[in-house]
Amino acid sequence: MPSSAQDLALAELIRQALLDDGVLAAEDFAVVISNRRKNIVITTDVSGRHTVRVRPPIAPQRVVDFVRNKAAELERNAIKVAKMAPRHPVKQLVGGEEFTWLGQTMRLHLTEQEGPARRVRHESGWQLVVSAADVRDRGAGVLTDWYCREGLAWVERNAPSWWRRMAPGSRAQPGLDVRDLGKVRAGVFNGRGDQVAFHWPLFQLPAALCEYVLVHELAHATRPPGKPHGPEFWACVKRVMPDGRRRQRLMRQAWLDLWIGATR
Repeated sequence: MPSSAQDLALAELIRQALLDDGVLAAEDFAVVISNRRKNIVITTDVSGRHTVRVRPPIAPQRVVDFVRNKAAELERNAIKVAKMAPRHPVKQLVGGEEFTWLGQTMRLHLTEQEGPARRVRHESGWQLVVSAADVRDRGAGVLTDWYCREGLAWVERNAPSWWRRMAPGSRAQPGLDVRDLGKVRAGVFNGRGDQVAFHWPLFQLPAALCEYVLVHELAHATRPPGKPHGPEFWACVKRVMPDGRRRQRLMRQAWLDLWIGATR
């Protein structure tokens, strides 16, 4: 809903009070009036800019005191969020450009021969051999299709053994797919379609981290609808993968540096 004139006036009073106090610089924060929040909530985005959300009625000085008391924490949060900001690289589709498959480096090799992209072992290391004509016509789509195809083959080889350990005899394994899921999710379980889908960039990570995402999504398939996480969910993961939480942390950090399709 549009902000009322009263809300806008209160936001300006709070903003000015914070500026007068000097605890935050003008370019480092914004004030938002919200009836759906606690009295005062501060969030920090990847640029380090803070959003001060307050629920009226509230005295500007109370907000100033709150922010001043949180100043050190806000600085730490800004540093932490900046470290977690995505650093997805931009690739050039030229010979020699580096890509990864299950944690192993491979170099792009463009060939005038037609045919599907393929990973081959060369005396100098692994190569991803791709038709130059396909790259000219389809750009990065040639590579993402390769990741989808090879990723699905990897999942189909590995999922059955994990599923038998997670849901022995209880139900059939859900369907599997690899496709583009956007910029954030590594995998998703669709209960209605009884299918687990994985985001193609996942398969740049080492196999151990891919296995974590596979187990995570299969664990969703063992749970009742509407109960995505909770103690029973994590117990299911831990039963078959005791170091699952550690792998989760490593996967989340590594995800920030994955190539997600951008080229120049």
